[in-house]
Amino acid sequence: IRYFRDKGIIKTAKFSVVNGQIIYPDEYVHDGKPAFKCIKCGKSFNLDKIVKHMFSFHLELLDSSDTTPYFRKYPELIFYLETFVRNLESLEGDLKELHKEQERRQNELVNSEKETMKQVAGYAINTVAQGLVGFLWKAFLVIFIFTVIVGVVVFGLIFFFRSI
Repeated sequence: IRYFRDKGIIKTAKFSVVNGQIIYPDEYVHDGKPAFKCIKCGKSFNLDKIVKHMFSFHLELLDSSDTTPYFRKYPELIFYLETFVRNLESLEGDLKELHKEQERRQNELVNSEKETMKQVAGYAINTVAQGLVGFLWKAFLVIFIFTVIVGVVVFGLIFFFRSI
């Protein structure tokens, strides 16, 4: 249980104050079953609630030597202690799955950003290339037309000077 507390899986439970009385969420309801008293606060709880209460509301009991004699006195609580630990293990597994899912989504986001950057770069290169090709084509046409005009003028001048 200390391991799960150190991992942050067991959170300190909260209680409510109603009309000046502290009310715990899992407090014992008188239903004819024997009550188990919390060794820290003395509140009465059902058998299936006492272990959760003690280790959720009183984390200092994990380091206390008072719990061992209490569990020896009520060995039926061992089953509920084991159930409590199994539930904590399940929560730890759920947290690990949640972290894996968050990491997977983060990787997808990074990959998506990389893919977007590739697309933007590809678009920019294509746009520049198309602009460059268009510019080169226009420059070729201008040079070609200039060459044709110069050729016609030169041919006309040669023909004119030969005839004189």
